[in-house]
Amino acid sequence: MKKLLLIAVLLLLLVSCKKDNTTANQNIDPFIADNYTEDARQLLFRMLQNGSVVADKNKPEFNQTELDKILHSLQAVYNLKTRQTDSIFFISKVHVFPYVSLQSVILQVNQSTLEGKRLMNYQTSGNTAFDNLMSQYSFTFYGNTVNLPNYGFVAIKTPRSYNLVPLLEAFKKFSFVIDAQNNNTLGDGNDITYTINTTNSSVAHIDFAVKSGDCPAGCTLKHGWRYDVFYQNNSYKALYLGSY
Repeated sequence: MKKLLLIAVLLLLLVSCKKDNTTANQNIDPFIADNYTEDARQLLFRMLQNGSVVADKNKPEFNQTELDKILHSLQAVYNLKTRQTDSIFFISKVHVFPYVSLQSVILQVNQSTLEGKRLMNYQTSGNTAFDNLMSQYSFTFYGNTVNLPNYGFVAIKTPRSYNLVPLLEAFKKFSFVIDAQNNNTLGDGNDITYTINTTNSSVAHIDFAVKSGDCPAGCTLKHGWRYDVFYQNNSYKALYLGSY
């Protein structure tokens, strides 16, 4: 009897572990989930900033429904499995660029304050609300800005990607924080653009661009592929519009 009970407990544990390991959306192809989830966050972040998407704009957590729409749209293109999609996903491996860091923040603190001095020494500030904000979103220190040590810059990061704008605004509200910014990449390079049709929200336009030339200053050569993705009855279908 004890042996049977032990086996039953082990089976329950295995089942619970299996459930815990399932992804939020099992319909996303593993290749897209593994390689393009961060791209989906970057694209959604762009749309939140330009106002084309407003769902949860003032929340640090990305709206999962909006992320899934982008992932499904990318997957619809991937599922065409044509010469063009081979070029996009396997040869050129096109991703979003330039991208905005969704994990790191540069704080400029007032070093004449006790909180600022503590932060510059990688210590908790001593301000309960600030320290709770750091803890809630798992921010840790990863160094001062080397080139400007006298201006009170300190860098923090979190292992998870967030819509950082509301968090930046939350950090700026503390009197000992002079400014808060996220890190941006510079230059030019391959990119993905994703826009929703302004008259029909069930249609998305996706552009995959491969760029070359003097990309640090601005790429001089460009080749790309355009697609429309149609959403209807919980299914996504991609239509290749051509290259340029």
